[in-house]
Amino acid sequence: MSPSTMSPRNACLRSTVRRLSAVLALALLAPAMAAGKPCEQPAWPLWQTYATRFVQADGRVLESSLEKNHSTSEGQSYGMLFALIGNDQQRFDKLWRWTTANLAGATIATRLPGWLWGQGTDGQWLLQDANSAADADLWFAYALLEAARLWHRPDYREDALQLMATIEAQLVVRLPGLGPSSRTSSGV
Repeated sequence: MSPSTMSPRNACLRSTVRRLSAVLALALLAPAMAAGKPCEQPAWPLWQTYATRFVQADGRVLESSLEKNHSTSEGQSYGMLFALIGNDQQRFDKLWRWTTANLAGATIATRLPGWLWGQGTDGQWLLQDANSAADADLWFAYALLEAARLWHRPDYREDALQLMATIEAQLVVRLPGLGPSSRTSSGV
């Protein structure tokens, strides 16, 4: 089926699958792109200011975009990326540990992090929405792979590989006629 005869829904799905495949490929190739050498001490004042204000001591990122004191997987994953950029290894580790314990129920090998955590109407502090956010899942995987490479932490690489396998198992859908396998079978 040529792109001009494809329905808008199929075109959108095809585009989404391509982007997800590209991001996953980048995440898998990132460790091989550069030889990692240890980084210097943290030196990004804006990150330090942000983290002091919005990242709790246990690694939870506070957000105000929804209800007061709620946290999201996007906030956690962006926090990890910024901690990586700022070479803040201790805070990175706390962010990841809080995420796995509270958003994924400590089962990252089989469960993607839920996207929303906070105080429910019953007063309980817990995961409010167990649905995952694919953008956050991919940022987690990327940040973990880069942290493994830069900080020589094989445990982060293992976590990233487990997370990527869970992403593939739960979020990637193979559709007949779409993707690289369709080109080889149709001769295109």
